[in-house]
Amino acid sequence: SLFFCDSRALTEIIADKIRDRGTDVFVHHSSVSLEERELAEERFQRGGDASIVCTSTLELGIDVGDLDLVFQTNAPSTVSSFLQRMGRTGRRGGGANTTFFCDDPESVLQAIALIELAREGWVESVPPQTRCWPALVHQLLAMTLQFGGISRDNAWDQLSRVPDLSGVSRE
Repeated sequence: SLFFCDSRALTEIIADKIRDRGTDVFVHHSSVSLEERELAEERFQRGGDASIVCTSTLELGIDVGDLDLVFQTNAPSTVSSFLQRMGRTGRRGGGANTTFFCDDPESVLQAIALIELAREGWVESVPPQTRCWPALVHQLLAMTLQFGGISRDNAWDQLSRVPDLSGVSRE
């Protein structure tokens, strides 16, 4: 299972409360060393009874293998976060499964609202980007590594076609 919390401090508190109950418990957030995060990911991928208590660091991108459950303290702030987290489960043929642990009435109401909005198919719109500097830098570095260097003209020819960079001028 993954157990999502909204702060690093809360991940540590939750992890301490569920340790020594028959499940290996790991913590995953931005203040945990890379080695510890990789150990948690590797151990988790091997299967067995393990839980990673985490912040949004495990919401996207890192494949930790098959998940049985996602737990969530209170409710995430967006429908897209809820769907992304819930979507990490159910890949082995079972249904997606998220359990909320809410500590106040407002959190319960927010969790209900997220579920209802998701059922209706509503997700926050993402405004289009035309000057996405992190993507530009990432792509320039990737092309430099791929080709062992890249000329300005070649980089411009490739990147000027990317819609998220359409607001970036050649200069």
